[in-house]
Amino acid sequence: MSLSKIEVSIDIGDHFEVVIVFLDNEETKRICNEINKFWSNSHIRLSEANDCIFKCVTKLIAKEIIRLQMQTSFNCGVHAAIKAFNDGIEGFYPIDGSYGIELYYCDDFEIDYLETYFKTSKILNL
Repeated sequence: MSLSKIEVSIDIGDHFEVVIVFLDNEETKRICNEINKFWSNSHIRLSEANDCIFKCVTKLIAKEIIRLQMQTSFNCGVHAAIKAFNDGIEGFYPIDGSYGIELYYCDDFEIDYLETYFKTSKILNL
């Protein structure tokens, strides 16, 4: 018997990509719904993902990976991200496949590569 899997990827231009593989079964959907509902605005987030819980959770995981990279200044990579989630991140399950959610790929998010715009304004003393 082969298990059906769903691969979901998110990318931010050429700057960041994350790929998550989900087991397509009721238990994984239940876990994903639990993750989504842990955070406020779960209905809005699910609606924005076209009611696809897998897209919704992929976005949550991607945001958390970016936060981890920015907070710790470490090159995340798949193994470091999996370890961080497995060690326990509030609101998430491990992403090593043991709960039907597996981080397959992630880039290191680098601000240096993003376009940056500066605005200068003059403050008048009255």
